[in-house]
Amino acid sequence: MRPFDEIEIEDELGAIKRTTTRFINQREGSSGPLWTQESYDRIIRDEEHLYGVVQYIGANPIKAQLPPKEWHRWINPKWENAGWKFDDIELHQQLRATQ
Repeated sequence: MRPFDEIEIEDELGAIKRTTTRFINQREGSSGPLWTQESYDRIIRDEEHLYGVVQYIGANPIKAQLPPKEWHRWINPKWENAGWKFDDIELHQQLRATQ
């Protein structure tokens, strides 16, 4: 994510967190915070690093043990057209190996 020059990244992240918290709490009928105070920013250095980050994020529903019908994952259509996808089979194997 790259904010406009006049917007601080922290402000942009705060807006995203507020919006998603409100949406998730409404959907789940719950209330309260969902995010930790710390954000874990990373500078993506190359395509291989980006692919690894996409796979890490894509594994979150698996780590949370959500059934596949409840997975709401999005991947940039340009990346999809380039052949990228979430490697769920590999992710399942990695998670089983760490449990």
